[in-house]
Amino acid sequence: MSKVVMTQHGAFSWNELMTTDVAAAKKFYGELLGWTLQDIDMGSMTYLWSRLGTTR
Repeated sequence: MSKVVMTQHGAFSWNELMTTDVAAAKKFYGELLGWTLQDIDMGSMTYLWSRLGTTR
């Protein structure tokens, strides 16, 4: 198995977290990691985008 390491600042990354308490997860990760969080309506579901600060 190969090991891939994210070494470039701002590189795209995709993770998914399954939780029954979205509000608590947003608060926890936002405070822990300093993330800015934004809900994105995808029609049948809502995704949550996270950014470090306001960097795009």
